[in-house]
Amino acid sequence: MTGKEFAENALELIGQDYNNVDCIAVVRLSAHIKCAGTNWLWRSFNYSKKYRYLVRRSDVAPSVAQLQDGLLVFRVNWNQVPSGYNDRPNCHHVGVIYGDDVIQSNSGKGVYRSRYNPNQWNACGELFDIQYEREFLEKRKDEQEPTDGEELSDHEMLKRIYQYFFGID
Repeated sequence: MTGKEFAENALELIGQDYNNVDCIAVVRLSAHIKCAGTNWLWRSFNYSKKYRYLVRRSDVAPSVAQLQDGLLVFRVNWNQVPSGYNDRPNCHHVGVIYGDDVIQSNSGKGVYRSRYNPNQWNACGELFDIQYEREFLEKRKDEQEPTDGEELSDHEMLKRIYQYFFGID
C-alpha cells in the first residue's frame, strides 16, 4: 500500500467516536496491522522483523516541507516511564499525515483532521509495508536490517525482548 492510500484510509475514519477509534486504532485500521498500542508501535522499531511495524523513526518532528502522506507523527514524553514498562519514553499519541494535515483521534473530538503544527509533535516514523514517495528518515547507523533467515518462535522473541529491556534470562 502506498503512503497516500494509507492516509486516505485514515481519512475515511473521520467522524468516528473515540470510544470506537482511538489514535492507535486510526493507524491499525488504516494500515491493517494488529499492534497493541502507541508505545508498542513506537518500540517495535527495536523488535525482530516479525514484530516490527515501525521501520524508521526520528526523535524530532518533521518540518512542513518534509511531510508526506502516510508519515506517522508522535507525541512522546521523553522523561516519563509508561505504565507497564521499565524504561523511557512514554509515547502517548500518534497521528497520520495527509497533505499538510494530521489525522488523529482524541477523547474530546473522536477522529478528526487538523492542520499539522510541528510544535505539537516531537517524533515521527514510517511503517513497514507502506511505500512512501521518498525516504524521509535515514536508518540508524547501528541498525542492521532484520533478515528472514532468523525466524524466532514467539517464546524466543519474548525471551530476547526481556533480555534486552530487563536483563532477564
